[in-house]
Amino acid sequence: VDPGDSLRFGAAIAALNSTTGWVAVGDNQLPGNGIRRGAVTLLNLECAACVEVTIGDNQLPLADYTLFGSAVATVPDLGGVTLAVGAPGCELLVCGLDASPA
Repeated sequence: VDPGDSLRFGAAIAALNSTTGWVAVGDNQLPGNGIRRGAVTLLNLECAACVEVTIGDNQLPLADYTLFGSAVATVPDLGGVTLAVGAPGCELLVCGLDASPA
């Protein structure tokens, strides 16, 4: 993992699966394509060859100062685990996320 110029990599950490080593690591000030949009990186601490995935403004419509990744938490569900990510600078209409019920 290369946090680049960000000093906030690791601002929030949550274990996705304690038996396999997968964790979610928040970086709430990663610039991405703007200013302090943030990101969450999924990585495996047990497997150097495993692919890491970063979720940020290339996958989501994040605005400047969204601070996506300020908090990360796992919520167990019937299909496995759901990852909840905090973005205190995000208002649903500004970020373009659809909050309507499915």
